[in-house]
Order: sequence, then C-alpha cells, then structure tokens
Amino acid sequence: MRKNRFERKTTDTPIPFGELESTAFSGKHVVGGFADPTATQGMSDRTNYNFNSKGYRSEEFSDTRHLKVLTVGCSESFGVGLAPEYRFSGIFCELLKERGITAVDYNLSLPAQSNDYIARTLIGGLSLKPDIILVCFTFCSRREYVDHRDERCRVQASMPRKLVGTSYRKTHDCFQYLSNPYEDRNNFLKNLALVKLATEEHSCFFSNIDKDISDLLKKHEPERYVGFYKFMDKAFDGLHRGAESHRLLAQTFFSRYMEDSPRRIAAEGEEPRCTI
Repeated sequence: MRKNRFERKTTDTPIPFGELESTAFSGKHVVGGFADPTATQGMSDRTNYNFNSKGYRSEEFSDTRHLKVLTVGCSESFGVGLAPEYRFSGIFCELLKERGITAVDYNLSLPAQSNDYIARTLIGGLSLKPDIILVCFTFCSRREYVDHRDERCRVQASMPRKLVGTSYRKTHDCFQYLSNPYEDRNNFLKNLALVKLATEEHSCFFSNIDKDISDLLKKHEPERYVGFYKFMDKAFDGLHRGAESHRLLAQTFFSRYMEDSPRRIAAEGEEPRCTI
C-alpha cells in the first residue's frame, strides 16, 4: 500500500515557528472599503472594521480567557460586510459559550490573501498558543511572490492587468505566466503539508471556498475536513457570504469539534480542560 505522502515518522523537518507579523492596519478603525466596488451590485459596504494592536480584526491577543480559537482565511473568514459577531469564528465561540465554555476569538484573516498567507500566518499564530484552530483555505490561484524590490506581493490568475501598478506589471506578468491550474494545486499541497505538520498536535479543522481543492482535502485530511463553505446568502456588500452562510459553517465546525474532543482526550490520556 502506498504511504501517505504527508506521513511523518521523525521531526527532522524544521517548522519555522516565530512571532506573528503585524499588519498595516494596526490599531485602525475603518468604515467600509474592503469590498470591490465594481462587483457589489450597487450596494455600499458601511461595515465598521476595528483592528487590534497587531493589525487584525480580532480581540487583543493579551486576552487570557479559557479557550483560544484561532481562525485563518481570506475575506470570507475576515467577514467583509458583516459585524464580527456574525462571522463563523464569532459564532463558534458563542456555541462554546452556550455550553458554559468561555472562549476568545483570535481571527487572523485578511481580505484578498492566498493559501501561502494562510500557512505562514497560521505558523506565526501558534505563538498565541491556541486551543482550537479553524482554517478556511482560499482560491489556489492566489499566489505570493517576492518582487524586484524584495517586497512580498500577491498574484492572482484572475486579476485584471489594469489593476496592477505600473512598477509591478512586468514582475506580475512573469509570475502570472508561470501560474497554471496544475502548479496552483501543487502549491496548495505544499501549504497543506506545512499546515498539517504544524497543527498535528492541535484540534484543527479545515474548510475551503475553492471547489477545485475539495478533492485534495477529502483525500489528505478526511478526519479534519468539514466540507466546502457553502454560499447560502450575501453579506451587506452584496458579494461575500452572509450571516446564514457563516452560521452554517460555524455549526459544522462545532459539530466536528464535539466529535473530535473525546477521541483526542482519550488518545492523549489528558483530563478535559472544560466540561462539554
């Protein structure tokens, strides 16, 4: 029988655990501005976006309440067009609260990010010592590269060339020409392998908004994959997933967490940290 390509028997491969990077939004308050105005069907996003001292739309990381729920993704996890309590990460914490478990919502998602960002940020986020990790992978055509000024940039196969600044166009075009569906899936597998290695000791669960990688998640992470993030309704910007979509995903994540907790406790021989 062919071995799982992600199976690891030793710890020879170093994982670059480090501190979480700060973003350009540190301490800012923004009203609207995260939705693409050309795709919002005439709807105006007036949502309030408050960022913590590290630049994430999250509670402060100094919070020491019982359970830490870490979430990483793109705009669909960031909650464009929604108040934070209506995001699936916030609803997940509320579901815990209903069972007497106090939790803090550490959401590291940012709009228009890639799976490269998700893997890298998750590793940095482990310095926060999360108890539960929720990952929503984005479109695998979103890729990161380092430009001629040694600055990290994003490239998307679907990005119109006119939206790329003049100084970036040559570099952007070179990387875009190298991008193809096969290489995009291969790059996603690399990110998935890294996330798997980094979270194998954690309660971690996966979803996705790109149907083209659903088969890979089902094959390589059948126990932690909760399924595709369904589009049930729209947020206030008229483009992103709305409150009902988030609620459904939160309930799906929570159901899987409830199923997983007794098995993890039994396997590790630990006393439960909380009563469920």
